[in-house]
Amino acid sequence: MHELTLCFNLIRILEQTANSASPPITRIKTVWLEIGELAGIDLDAIRFSFPIAATHSLAKDATLKIKTQAGQALCHNCDKNVTLSSLLAPCSICGQYNYTITQGKVFRVIRMETI
Repeated sequence: MHELTLCFNLIRILEQTANSASPPITRIKTVWLEIGELAGIDLDAIRFSFPIAATHSLAKDATLKIKTQAGQALCHNCDKNVTLSSLLAPCSICGQYNYTITQGKVFRVIRMETI
């Protein structure tokens, strides 16, 4: 379950940001993430792992809010922008797999609310 590792790394980054703030942040109340549908990340596993990773951190008891980003690609056969629900999905217009992913692989912090 790589989501737990992602959450531990996320907490480390949040704490580094909090500690370098002036004045230093003492508690993180809410964290907003954006996760792409093509990022290979299980959202339920992130929701489960976040409180575990945050247990002994400034984000203990923080609320996690997740915004998903749709997967999109440019198909080189039909020259159209298409929505993809999976990295294994063909172009929804021509049925081919000759495309370049243009959106949906993101994993990032949008913002954090602090106290």
